[in-house]
Amino acid sequence: MQIHYILISMCLIFFSSCQKGKVENIKFRKTLSIDFDKYKNQSLELSNSIDSIKIVSLKTDSIFIIGGINNLYFNDPYFFLNDPLSQCIYIYDIHGNGISKIARKGRGPGEFLSITDFTTLEDNTIVILDNLGGKIIFYNLLGDLIQEIKIDRNINIDNISNIDNDHLALFTGYSDKNSCISILNIGSHEIKKLLLNIPHYAQHSQSELNQTFTKYKKSVLFKSIFDYNVFQITPDSIIPQYQFDFKKYNISFESFDGKIETSIAYIRRDNYISEPDYLLENDKYIYCNFFKGGKFYELYYNKQQQRPYLFNAETLPEKFASIYSNPKYAKNNYFIFTIADEDHLHTLLKLHQDTTNHIKLIYTPLVSQENLENNNPHLLFIYTK
Repeated sequence: MQIHYILISMCLIFFSSCQKGKVENIKFRKTLSIDFDKYKNQSLELSNSIDSIKIVSLKTDSIFIIGGINNLYFNDPYFFLNDPLSQCIYIYDIHGNGISKIARKGRGPGEFLSITDFTTLEDNTIVILDNLGGKIIFYNLLGDLIQEIKIDRNINIDNISNIDNDHLALFTGYSDKNSCISILNIGSHEIKKLLLNIPHYAQHSQSELNQTFTKYKKSVLFKSIFDYNVFQITPDSIIPQYQFDFKKYNISFESFDGKIETSIAYIRRDNYISEPDYLLENDKYIYCNFFKGGKFYELYYNKQQQRPYLFNAETLPEKFASIYSNPKYAKNNYFIFTIADEDHLHTLLKLHQDTTNHIKLIYTPLVSQENLENNNPHLLFIYTK
């Protein structure tokens, strides 16, 4: 796990809001019981569930030079990647060929001042949230403008996700005690709030999660910062889905003062687990990460076995720890990871060669490049059994 990622997350994620906050009179479909002491350091056991690895190398040329990948979507056969350094959206196909690049900076039609967040619709429409420009912009697969929707300056939107081709879920922050989720009707441009009680200690929070929404099949899942709860967002309602239960490590306090110093102090305590962040889900696993005792932990919860796999990246073998990062996307029976450069890719291939297990490797080498430093990241599909 990259050190800068951990430090940034420590400052952003934690507890301006950390009660095992149960929304009054709400029943969840299931509880995911996590026995931390029993299942910590399970990375080797988890590796036994890997069936195969597919590597997609994103080809580089004068147009397609990626500085980093903040988040990505995969609508087979297309990848949609957000590069936070260049403030661009790149579209690639499953073979790693560049399809198009959206980099229309400015204030005019189809242009944006910043990419606050982005998502894709089921028909491969790309949707960019431009908070600074006060609009949501829709592009086709080739980057051509479809439409813009102006956003009222009184509405602050931090994150978006597609519910379907007609509706977007909008995260509007915790300042409104009655709502932090709104729904945008793409056809009518109407925005309506969905009611969700916001605890008083969260209303003035400046903290945020790295990922508020995640998509699982046809559902948009919402993970709040003030509890261990996960909700499904529909065009008309917020539906309780499941809760994480860390047993004796659950946080339970209502009088948190909201100061960053207090947040960091609780992050360092070994008797609490922070609220989960970066939620992903596919058909076999639920993934999230959290802090405990000042350390950053990964959780893969096997849904069929109802068993958690927990580990801290620092406990991984040295060579593997150097290339490990959290997954960026999940679907069906796979997770998608990124590898930053060619050296890390060769490290992975060497580790695979040295291992005695039977993980299948599907890899197409990059076309030779004169300058390897300009190689784009590689995408890793990790398929589970």
